[in-house]
Amino acid sequence: MHYYSLGKLPRQLARHLTPALAGLGLLLAPTGAAWAQTTPAFSSPVLYNTSGAAQGIVSADFNGDGRPDLATANSSQNSVAVLLQSATTPGTFPAISTYGSGGSFSPVLATGDLNGDGRPDLAVANQESNTVGVLLNSATTPGSFGSVVVYTASTASRCRGIAIADVNGDGANDLITGTNSQIGVRLGSKTTPGTFGALTTYASGSSVTDEIVVGDVNGDGRPDIVAGNTSTNTVSVLLNSATTPGTFGAAVTYLTNANSSLRGVALGDLNNDNRPDIVAVNDADNTVSVLLNSATTPGTFPTAVSYALGSSSPLGVTIGDLNGDGFAEIVAENYGGNYGVTVSVLVNSPTTPGSFPTAANVINTGGMGPCHAVIRDLNADGKPDLAIANFYSNDLSVLLSTTSFTAPTLSSVNPTSGPVGTSVTLTGARLGGATAVSFNGTAASTFAVVNATTVTATVPTGATTGNVTVTTSGGTSNGVAFAVNPTVAISSTAGSSGSTTTTSPLPFTVTFSQGVTGFVVGDVTVTNGMVSSLSGSGTTYALSITPTTPGTPTTVSVAANVAQTSAGTGNVASATYSLQYNALVTATTWTGNSSTDWFAAGNWTAGVPTSTLDAFINSGAARYPVLTSGTASAKNLVLGTNASLTQSGGAIVVSGDGFAIDGTFTATGGVVSLAGSSEQRLGGTRTAFYDLTVGTAGARLDGPVDIQQVLTLNGTLSTIARPLTLLSTSAGTAMVVNNNGATVAGTATVQRYIDPSLNPGLGYRHYSSPVQSATVGTLATGGFSPVVNPDYNTLGNTVNPFPTVYGYDQSRITGASATTQTFEYGYYSPQSRNDVLTPGLGYTVHISASEKVEFSGTLNNGIIAMPLANNRASATNSGWHLVGNPYPAPLNYSLVDPADRAGLESAIFVFSSTSQYGGQYRVFINGVGGNSVIPSGQGFFVRVAAGQSSGSLTFRNSQRLTGGNSTTFQRPAAEARPLVQLDLQGAGTSDPVYVYFENGATAGFDSEFDAEKLPNTNGLNLSSIAAGTTMAVNGLPGLSAATVVPLSVGVPTTGTYTLQAAALLNLSTTDVYLHDAVTGQYVNLKQQSSYSFTASNAALITDRFSLSFAPLRPLAAQNGFTAASVSVYPNPAHKSFTVAVPAVSGTTQAKLTLYSVLGQAVRTTTLALPASGTQATIDVQNLPTGVYVLRVQAGPATITKQVVVD
Repeated sequence: MHYYSLGKLPRQLARHLTPALAGLGLLLAPTGAAWAQTTPAFSSPVLYNTSGAAQGIVSADFNGDGRPDLATANSSQNSVAVLLQSATTPGTFPAISTYGSGGSFSPVLATGDLNGDGRPDLAVANQESNTVGVLLNSATTPGSFGSVVVYTASTASRCRGIAIADVNGDGANDLITGTNSQIGVRLGSKTTPGTFGALTTYASGSSVTDEIVVGDVNGDGRPDIVAGNTSTNTVSVLLNSATTPGTFGAAVTYLTNANSSLRGVALGDLNNDNRPDIVAVNDADNTVSVLLNSATTPGTFPTAVSYALGSSSPLGVTIGDLNGDGFAEIVAENYGGNYGVTVSVLVNSPTTPGSFPTAANVINTGGMGPCHAVIRDLNADGKPDLAIANFYSNDLSVLLSTTSFTAPTLSSVNPTSGPVGTSVTLTGARLGGATAVSFNGTAASTFAVVNATTVTATVPTGATTGNVTVTTSGGTSNGVAFAVNPTVAISSTAGSSGSTTTTSPLPFTVTFSQGVTGFVVGDVTVTNGMVSSLSGSGTTYALSITPTTPGTPTTVSVAANVAQTSAGTGNVASATYSLQYNALVTATTWTGNSSTDWFAAGNWTAGVPTSTLDAFINSGAARYPVLTSGTASAKNLVLGTNASLTQSGGAIVVSGDGFAIDGTFTATGGVVSLAGSSEQRLGGTRTAFYDLTVGTAGARLDGPVDIQQVLTLNGTLSTIARPLTLLSTSAGTAMVVNNNGATVAGTATVQRYIDPSLNPGLGYRHYSSPVQSATVGTLATGGFSPVVNPDYNTLGNTVNPFPTVYGYDQSRITGASATTQTFEYGYYSPQSRNDVLTPGLGYTVHISASEKVEFSGTLNNGIIAMPLANNRASATNSGWHLVGNPYPAPLNYSLVDPADRAGLESAIFVFSSTSQYGGQYRVFINGVGGNSVIPSGQGFFVRVAAGQSSGSLTFRNSQRLTGGNSTTFQRPAAEARPLVQLDLQGAGTSDPVYVYFENGATAGFDSEFDAEKLPNTNGLNLSSIAAGTTMAVNGLPGLSAATVVPLSVGVPTTGTYTLQAAALLNLSTTDVYLHDAVTGQYVNLKQQSSYSFTASNAALITDRFSLSFAPLRPLAAQNGFTAASVSVYPNPAHKSFTVAVPAVSGTTQAKLTLYSVLGQAVRTTTLALPASGTQATIDVQNLPTGVYVLRVQAGPATITKQVVVD
């Protein structure tokens, strides 16, 4: 494999490419050094064993020690030998390792970074197996290689060429192969580095293609392919696509020598025109052919010129500058039939580059059958050496250069002066191998070798007046004088050139690239301004200019040669710097000239306000702003007397001192946000904000403030003894959100509006104080004065005046008296109107819905713990506690952790007034029942669980809602459990009972699943019965078997009522039946959701209704027990009638119950039921005439009969 040398590429380009190509093993010679025109000389060859017939050779720093190593392709042994250079003796190679090539007969190899890890890898061509073996350098032991991975080289045969290059420009190296009649390309993977994609093949232009090289022959920046064709004595050029890099056009062939057999091929710039030329060796006539790249049509090679090699059978060819004159030499490896031992060196003409007029210098290699060579500085002496692979002697030869080099000379520089960045041309001798250009000791970062007598360079930053020199490997030249003119740069902290600023005077900095003297005010050219000061020395000067006319650009410049360096060189002129001073605008005033749109610039004197611009809204405007959406920003916002601002949406954000209000601010939506960096001020005239957010810096009130919905505190709000009111209306009740520990410093008033929809008049309402230190007297309103009477606590309902405010104490429920054992006996009257309403406790107040209670004091915040006693062990109905939401915000009881309600049953009971003395309880437990949200100021009942000596309830901020809430409209998450809600309806009111099924619940009472029935004082009560307990919410085990749930019904007056299935959820195929034992009806609630009946209020109805969860079974159909089998006579009856009941298998008792049409049980008897059956006589002589229903229950079966009493 060959990759053309840099030859006489431009010096700067060569300096960038040399390390990269050398690391890839693609650079065969260092760029030239300005050595004298001499014949290259070398030391005696030193041979190193390669453990096989070495044919191909490459050089790279395989182990990363900074020294070049060698690798050979051992064709007959199907192997690769790697020889690492000695760490102590440069230019020697004592260590050898061999690796399998993965194929058969391996003549050549290439090196390059194939997996992007920065280490050179190897690719070897396998001729007979037509494959390529890839060996990746070890990441842990650089210089050793992993197992070979094999890829097919082409769809033809005999792979004898291999190259590595990034042909598609994606940053990953690719594989290029040369085989008989084909060129193969495999692109390197970007996602799996070190692997290669599908094979693409191109016709090579000949039936037998020997070697290939890769390089940019047409100057388009994309590597092209050159192939040597043995069978036709031609070279083929395949140009890389300009539109689809990595694909190649058709092969174009060029004749090299009609009379010989072409073998090796190489690329390199032989005539120093910066275009690579082609070199091919010819086996039959022992010549080398040179094809110079066209000067007019790069990438074409019109003419071949052949030169004699002075030896026989050349096989390979290498290009590189061996004598340091900046022109590349040609080295041909003379295989010599079977026992060749030489290489031929053709020295390039320094006067006619690209021609080789001097006879070849034939050099003994010391080994037999030299095939290929590399040119590289192997011993770090700055001179190019030779390493040659010897096929027959199974070794490689190292020939170290002994050529003498001469330093370059300079005769002139043009121009002789200029500033940094000036391009100069240096003329002299032996400049072709320039490695550095220096300006008075400062190295030029950009230079290029034009030819052996000319170098161009750019004056570097930091250069000063003095001598310019050129350095090659032969030494450093004499110096020629060059004067560096200082450059001048003008800058400003007030803004970039061409921008505007509000800074005045305008600050400028004048910076010279070298220290200067003589720079004064008069050297500065200024328009629209006057220099007010100039200071500084050396390289840096500070300049201050006062603008003459604001709004007009001020320009500054420095003329040429107004200041001089110590060497006497004057400065170059500066560029002109321009800044426009605009007077600072700090405020804008509303005019309303065009509309009510806040965001219309035409409505403001200085444009729409921003966070850095004050906004004034004064009286006298044509119209006033209305904000419906968007964010309206202002630094300070001032609403003047008789002016107005309306907000129905969006946000008003004030970032300065605050929002001053002397006019009318009307808010029906949106938020006002105080976002200053220090405490802000708010208010003036009384103002009602819809939502108000206080920033982390806090705020203070300058007047009364009302909150309609949400007050969000991210910092402290100080009232400074000014009224702060949380409003409560039919539109909603305001709330406070305390973030980051922020609070209201001072007192506030919290209103509590009463929803009149259930009872617009007098009624009992349960309150809880959201502030500290409120008293019973706080409950007074314009139309309500709280009444307390401590005598009530001992005399009960006989006292006068009758209290209108009550607390609740479960310890009062005691003794053997029926009166003192009732739930209601827990109510007590406070001692006086000065009694404190304890935060966290609830109080019952008999008050009209039209009255709005206001609580004033320090707002409750943080943890509030309530210890709760329990007397249930001695008094069955005790353990109840009237507690309350202690916060000025809604509380979500579902967020109360079990640890914060230790010892309590899970249910809560919220009372709603439905009449002057009546009402009903909303229950919530385990996600079932009413709403879990408890409004601000609302009291509610909880109960300490049976078996607990006490309990506790801890309130926390984390349980509070942080956004607007309406308990009327809030809905829980979708229910996933089987659940039935059955409502008892009558006279405009209703009472629900809930039955649901969940694993973990039992058929008895479970405090985490069930809620007892707290009787409604309006007399309408519906509950289920479990283990003798009436329950408002009944949780049962998972629904897997037929289940019957008895119901208890209580009604306030005799009349007609309805049982309505309000919810039947997640019951799948299970039917739900409502059974009326009086009428004997079973109603499938899935098919008929309501059932009406007639009942009296004489007592709770506990044995009439039930819910059945199972398919309906035939009514009393077992063992012949049917309605027909039961006899009733006489019927109609006057004084009595007889009932005959047949035997029922497995049953020994029968229960007979006679019901009136109102569902009242008027006669009941239980009979023994022997195997012969039984009969009984029922006395009806004292009953009113009418129709009655006889219910006969025998075991699980029940039948009904109609009986008429006359």
